[in-house]
Amino acid sequence: MLNRNLQPSSRHVRGFTVIELLIVIAIMIVATIVIVNRVQSARQSATVNSEAGNLSAIVSKTLSSFAGRPNYDKLTTAYLLAQNAFPSQMVNSGVVTHSWNGAVTITPSASKTSFDISYADVPTAACIELVSNVSRTYNEVTVEATATKSGADVADLTLTETACKSSPLVKITFNAS
Repeated sequence: MLNRNLQPSSRHVRGFTVIELLIVIAIMIVATIVIVNRVQSARQSATVNSEAGNLSAIVSKTLSSFAGRPNYDKLTTAYLLAQNAFPSQMVNSGVVTHSWNGAVTITPSASKTSFDISYADVPTAACIELVSNVSRTYNEVTVEATATKSGADVADLTLTETACKSSPLVKITFNAS
């Protein structure tokens, strides 16, 4: 016999089903990932902007320290440390480092008519952004052994990306005069 009881069930299920909970958790995970990525990107951009300012300060102080001299043959990192040419946040116990904790060195170029600022151990993402942001300011920019800018107005983006991605941490050299 068929049960013809048409009365609604007295048992009401309240709350969420497991599937609904899993969907809510998945949405929360995706939202968290998006937020974390945006925060990291903003932090990276702020660090790159800070380093662009540091580079500008180093160049300015170096140029003023060597004004009136025929060349940069006596230029060393130690000399500039003695001249307080580096922003204070870059100097710790006589060692100059950038925001990613790699060494910063200053040397005369081969011709001694310009100078090189080298940033060791720069992360790939920071390398691409830093070179792209500041390349107009420098005569040449080299990432590892690749000249990404030489005489042009800006660095070649394809060369920059390839060179910056050659290793997780790279050396960037900025040539100024």
